[in-house]
Amino acid sequence: MSVNGVSIENVRFEGPRDFSNIDDVEYAVFHPRGGGNVFQIAPSDLMKSREKGDWVYNSDLRTRNQEDGEPLKLSLIAYLIGVTEIVCKVENDEESIPRLKSDQSNFYSKNMVGNYVVPSEIRLLDHPDLVNHQHGCFQSYDGNNYVFYSVLFER
Repeated sequence: MSVNGVSIENVRFEGPRDFSNIDDVEYAVFHPRGGGNVFQIAPSDLMKSREKGDWVYNSDLRTRNQEDGEPLKLSLIAYLIGVTEIVCKVENDEESIPRLKSDQSNFYSKNMVGNYVVPSEIRLLDHPDLVNHQHGCFQSYDGNNYVFYSVLFER
């Protein structure tokens, strides 16, 4: 897959306030001369802090294996760290995820900006209840936050 001719492994997700830090705008998903996608901040009513939330994008985790049981080669997942517990419970109820699970990794907090490198081995989310769900919610590794995730791309 590519975005405007740029492979998914090379895209970057800097928001408008960081456009001046971008070396090559063709890789920037939200830059008008790059991907041209609309940059959106998450509404404050979804967030525990009651302040607007920033999305984090990366390819460090995957939610499933391929049909043959082999690991996926690439996943691109959007994370919203710090949503309310109610948001998580509603999301997981809709997805039939039994309980809010804690993911013990810290991989979801890396952001695909700057010199981010797609890992050579993509780790499966820690809890089996989250596997095979394209979106859902889990408790952060330190127990202080709830994290919503949505798979944008996988192969």
